[in-house]
Amino acid sequence: MSNLIEALIQRKAKGYVNYIEQIRFPYFKKITENTVITFDYPFTVLVGPNGSGKTSVLQALYGSPRGKSVREFWFSTPIDPNNDTAAKTSRFIYKYKPSGSRKTVEVIKKRVHTKKTKTQKENPDYWEPARPSSVDNMELMPPNYDEKKDTHRSATRWNTINKKVEYIDFKGELSSFDKFFYFGDYTKTVNIDSKQDFLRHRSNVLKNLLSGTKFPNYWHSRKVKSINFLNEEQLNWTNKILGKNYSSALIIEHDLFNNDGFSILFTENDHSYSEAVAGSGEMSVVKCVLRVLASEKDSLILLDEPEVSLHPGAQTQLRDMLLTKVIKDGCQVVLSTHSQSFIEKLPNEAIKVFYRNEVTNTYSIINSSAPEQAFLRIGMNISDKRAIYVEDILAEFMVKEAIKEIDHAMLNNVSVIPYPGGAEAIIKNLALSLSFQPHSKDFILLDGDKTPKSEKKISSQISEQNRLKIDEILKEQTGISGDNFTLPLSGGNAAKKVKDNQALKMKLDILDTFHSKFNFMNVNTPEELLWEISKDADAIKFFATDASNSNYKDFFRTVCCNMKTGDNSSESIFRTQIMAFNHKNNQHTLWVNFVNQIKALLQVEHLEDALSKTA
Repeated sequence: MSNLIEALIQRKAKGYVNYIEQIRFPYFKKITENTVITFDYPFTVLVGPNGSGKTSVLQALYGSPRGKSVREFWFSTPIDPNNDTAAKTSRFIYKYKPSGSRKTVEVIKKRVHTKKTKTQKENPDYWEPARPSSVDNMELMPPNYDEKKDTHRSATRWNTINKKVEYIDFKGELSSFDKFFYFGDYTKTVNIDSKQDFLRHRSNVLKNLLSGTKFPNYWHSRKVKSINFLNEEQLNWTNKILGKNYSSALIIEHDLFNNDGFSILFTENDHSYSEAVAGSGEMSVVKCVLRVLASEKDSLILLDEPEVSLHPGAQTQLRDMLLTKVIKDGCQVVLSTHSQSFIEKLPNEAIKVFYRNEVTNTYSIINSSAPEQAFLRIGMNISDKRAIYVEDILAEFMVKEAIKEIDHAMLNNVSVIPYPGGAEAIIKNLALSLSFQPHSKDFILLDGDKTPKSEKKISSQISEQNRLKIDEILKEQTGISGDNFTLPLSGGNAAKKVKDNQALKMKLDILDTFHSKFNFMNVNTPEELLWEISKDADAIKFFATDASNSNYKDFFRTVCCNMKTGDNSSESIFRTQIMAFNHKNNQHTLWVNFVNQIKALLQVEHLEDALSKTA
């Protein structure tokens, strides 16, 4: 994990000024009504399929500060009219703590249709702050308003957040060259018969104009408005992101290519070339670097799909620049992305996953998601599946069904493996092998009857003297004596002291691995869990006669025998268990707790939980 991400995790949102803590959407575009997004970290990524509302959220955030409006992006047309009604008014509500205040407040902005007057024209897309809305469960304004003391409010509402905002849309970042080449128009002449001819001619004009000393510098009605060299910090970040070693970069604002735009002149190893050679991604990177580094402290920086035209390494470096800005200057960054490079290693609460709500045909949001869950939601194949090792096929079945209930897509990223030989073999073999893989995300789920009875003890809690008793400690903690582990010690003529030290180190690692990787079901056996959550179903009770005096494993053998659908083989009993599961009580406390245990182990969000939060 990078130092930047560690710093982000440690600080979270503490100490940030005029920080948007939350935004909610009672009614806004195709976002599920009353959806809430929390900004637990000052660096937040919005992940989801195209058309799921990520850009809409960025636009709402852009329209939150004083003097900004959503109408700059979202406005009605005859094809896409304003369909708001008195009961359904487009609006969003955000929460922040005004600078110098101890109180967190909520501000609502809503779209209104203003009529034509003598001083203003009709506007169907006017967004304005409004009084607190009781319909949206907003707190009423405190009484006893004092205009001189209460600087964060008026008599009827809280002030909008006073915060600079930068909105960077990478899909719209084109150089002047590309704008003309793909969308431009020109007049044919004797010497100019193609776009290539036009660009050659005007590039030569541009080169000559750059030799001037004053700007703007004119050529007929066209001009070079300004030229600026990147400073050291700007050039360093540009080089890091692009993986280049430019000695200089000159950004030129002009309209020589029949559009208002920018061109860049790079110098590398004494060779100069423009963005026409460098590629479209370089222009978007330079423009982003300039805007991010120039943004004021405590600014809100919004980026829409910054991965466009950038390879994964460049994306990672761009993320580092943004994280540096967050940590150094207290900026709040929110970006939409389909890229693994912007998501990986972030804390779960910094990842917001958008998904289609099949019930309402809108898009809901998971406020906390493991990176792996986010990758699956954007259709990315994960090459390294994490493994969950269990004792038998019934435990495998129960774990898989719990994962399906949490988020069916997670099965694409998880292998549930019944390990042969039972709990003792699992502890002896996997505690050892996983001790050599400290970064592995695999874990073990044993039956609850294997839960250690003694108080948990890790290697750092064992004194030098007591380390001589490591075999007994392992027996007490894991159920397996230390001398029963087959350790891969140095062979040959290695001294006994060397081997003893190796063995001690390995056994201490086994102890720590056991406590970090081994988990235990909330009941003694999967048979107990299955029986308790399904025994009251009519289909089970009818065949469960004479089962009351048996143990849980025998209950299903009795049911299988009474059903007379097959022999009492393990295959027939397993089919009976699946039938019982299909009649389970989904709300049974044991099942709910088991699902929550799996969710916690996988560190993912339950889709139904996310849906209920937006209801």
